Amino acid sequence: MKGCEEAEAIHTVAEAASYIHKIGFIPLFSNTIPGFSLEEHTAPSQWWSDDPETDPWIWRQTLSSNPDIAYGKFFGRNAGFISRDWFPVFANYRRNGYDFDALFEDELASYRSKKIMDVFELDDEAVGRQIMSSEVKSLAGFSKDGGEKNFEGVITDLQMQTYLIMGDFQQKKNRKGQPFGWHIALMETPETKWGREFVTSCYSEDPTMSWQKITGKMKSGFQNAEDKAIIQMLGIKYPGAESRPVKPEKEKKTHTPRSRRPQELPWPENLMTEIGLGKVFPETGKYTALTEDQMAGLTYAIGKLKEKEQTVIRLRYEQHRTLKAAGEPLGVSGNRVRQIAALAMRKLTHSSRLCYFRDGYQGTLDKQERLREETRQALNSGDRKRILEAIHIFDAHLSVRATNCLVRAGYKSLGDVVKAIEEDPVSITQVRNLGRQCLREVVEKLEEYCVDCSEVRKICDLSVETPIEQLKRVAAEYDRKQS
Repeated sequence: MKGCEEAEAIHTVAEAASYIHKIGFIPLFSNTIPGFSLEEHTAPSQWWSDDPETDPWIWRQTLSSNPDIAYGKFFGRNAGFISRDWFPVFANYRRNGYDFDALFEDELASYRSKKIMDVFELDDEAVGRQIMSSEVKSLAGFSKDGGEKNFEGVITDLQMQTYLIMGDFQQKKNRKGQPFGWHIALMETPETKWGREFVTSCYSEDPTMSWQKITGKMKSGFQNAEDKAIIQMLGIKYPGAESRPVKPEKEKKTHTPRSRRPQELPWPENLMTEIGLGKVFPETGKYTALTEDQMAGLTYAIGKLKEKEQTVIRLRYEQHRTLKAAGEPLGVSGNRVRQIAALAMRKLTHSSRLCYFRDGYQGTLDKQERLREETRQALNSGDRKRILEAIHIFDAHLSVRATNCLVRAGYKSLGDVVKAIEEDPVSITQVRNLGRQCLREVVEKLEEYCVDCSEVRKICDLSVETPIEQLKRVAAEYDRKQS
């Protein structure tokens, strides 16, 4: 063990806590930076003495529960301490301004890390409490027999990124409630210890500025420390970065502020950005405030979604709730909320709904009326073939299922469908996933343009309703009467 003279050594846990606050952050064991460890400021004879008053190895248990100190594997994947004042600076640099849910959504965190972090949000009882690392391993599904691997490596990465800390130490208990064995770390999130507002209090500044604060503190306290050694001990490939930070004095490029994530934007700009500005504003690709007619179209398009999907869209984007908070009214997990939101987003980007808030509600209705008038004129002039070929499948205003089935089958316009029916009426009935209800919808749409679909109706016997179709028709009529 490296150490110092007895007269200069730290002898008590209170002195150790005072030294940590003075330095700001320090590893437990010696490293490539001389003097930068608690080990080098204690006497070698104090270690492994099993005396809680003098043994630095036992001090770590006391210091981990100190309300003003965080303990974990923060320094080159090795254990150390960070004072309360310096932890937000480390969190901003190590996380690059991401909370974990956003990190996972941007595909910058592994699914194994997600499994571990989900353990701390399993239920209301798990939120805010310390969990023994062995229990975390079991709850996250890490095991030797068919489970996930590399638990120690993943949980160390989460500590290096400051998403987890060791909040205390505890022994396991036997059936009689008696403690036995080694003391095991109790894991918790720093937000549990100090609150989210405090931990993220430095998010407003660029992570590079936080890195410069850390290195400046190091050089002021350890003047002989080399830049390479500082990067090795304190640097990390933070989320979204291509490499470890360069030496501050050689840094020439000015870092532009990172773009705001959709969840940080106001409503409805956040939803428009998530859908894709190029789809909503194809001419400019930039967001401009929605008109009153476009807002009416957006309300109408969202109203065509399922009730649960509407609720998720409102909670996530209009009320800016997190995945977990959005799932509470629905009684589902954050992961399920993400799945529902993704499904709702796919439906909103479909042309049958996108047109309502892209062109406006009344604008879409006017466009449809103009299309019908042009169609009537074309039919009266005998130019039906030209107008049918000009109507794209996406502009035919069929249901989402019918549209997707026809597009996947290679049909680009209603003219292609008519041509296929004239050549072989059976071909339209063999389109994959195009069931009776969707086929009836396509036939009725073509008959609006005076297309003879009697052969298709005869082959599929569409004139006879199935029991399921009868129930759906009766239910729809009942809903109309109620409304």
